[in-house]
Amino acid sequence: MQINSLFSSVRGKIKILLVAVSNNDGADQYGRILALLHTLSAHTGLLVWCNSRAVAEGFADWLGQRGIQAECRTLAEPIPAQFRCVLLTPDDSGSLTFYSHWVRDPFLWKPNANGGLTLLESQDAQHEDALWGLLHLKNLHFEGAGAVALKSRAVPVAGGNILFDEDFVLVGAKQLRQSAAFNRQSDYTGDLLQLLNGDDKGQPFQRVIVIGEHTEQEPPKLIHIDLYLSLTGQRDASGHYLVFVGQCELLSGASSPDPDLSRSVAQMNVYLDAVEKQLLDAGFGVLRNPVPVLQKRNTKESYLCSYNNCLTEVADGQQALVWLARLSRGQEAEGWYEDLLRLEQANIDLWQGAGFEVRLVDANFHTILDDQGSLHCMTNEIWRTQT
Repeated sequence: MQINSLFSSVRGKIKILLVAVSNNDGADQYGRILALLHTLSAHTGLLVWCNSRAVAEGFADWLGQRGIQAECRTLAEPIPAQFRCVLLTPDDSGSLTFYSHWVRDPFLWKPNANGGLTLLESQDAQHEDALWGLLHLKNLHFEGAGAVALKSRAVPVAGGNILFDEDFVLVGAKQLRQSAAFNRQSDYTGDLLQLLNGDDKGQPFQRVIVIGEHTEQEPPKLIHIDLYLSLTGQRDASGHYLVFVGQCELLSGASSPDPDLSRSVAQMNVYLDAVEKQLLDAGFGVLRNPVPVLQKRNTKESYLCSYNNCLTEVADGQQALVWLARLSRGQEAEGWYEDLLRLEQANIDLWQGAGFEVRLVDANFHTILDDQGSLHCMTNEIWRTQT
């Protein structure tokens, strides 16, 4: 097995991390980005895509009032090789581009043989996000690096529905089936391996594990695998690659949980039990981590507090790092707060037990959790390096 350390969901230092703000975003998204900035290592630069010059200038002022000096640049200007925070806009015209702040799904980034980056677009990004890379990010240029190369073939699933490290790729079954049907292919796994490996010598990715292939009834709240799976880049005591798999627990602010929601959570755990078995059968080690499901006050609605939706950095010779959203933030008045604190600490303990330094991103994520996303979904590692 060849360890694919330069193209991995977890391995290598994060040199450039991408997030986004738009004219539709306000204090909560600003706060999430600021809290992330406060926790990033010195070797990581935060690149913030803004959908107009006015949005970038407004966010720069907001950051400046909080002690963060950010530089505004357009796509026509090269990005410095090292920086703390750069706000990037498409041009100087003042017109808006349209996209969401979910930067994970539209694309993957891969180092190429020319010293630059290859942009792999996703076939399943939502709405205008599908054209984001094609229209704009293919024009990115970093000082001291080659130009961005755009792959003509798209990854058949969203960026949050694929995780990879060492010799394996985990990919969500439902989207993969849909892509295969759309392209009239009976099997997409071989094509996916060829796309991810590209011209790399040694063909590091050798196997695809299609997560959830046991059923066509994927739970709606588990739409992408990064909501309930976390790669660790570590091995358990038996030498198996360790994966965290979520275990849902309904927390209710009401006197008693809604019976329909209780059944829904039980069904999600049946699905997750099957995923655990699939990974064990494939030779992985599995730890189950608690995932709170919050019942909105006096309603039958709920949302997932996905601690699996995190950022991970495993670099040679250094302690492994994981960034978790502090999902207890702002929940002190809710009836579930004490239970939420307990499950948050349980997740911290599991990561620390696996050898990680845990960094909590202390901001309000609850205004995006019910849109089925958290920290991993709103970020995208453009570049990972070994040094």
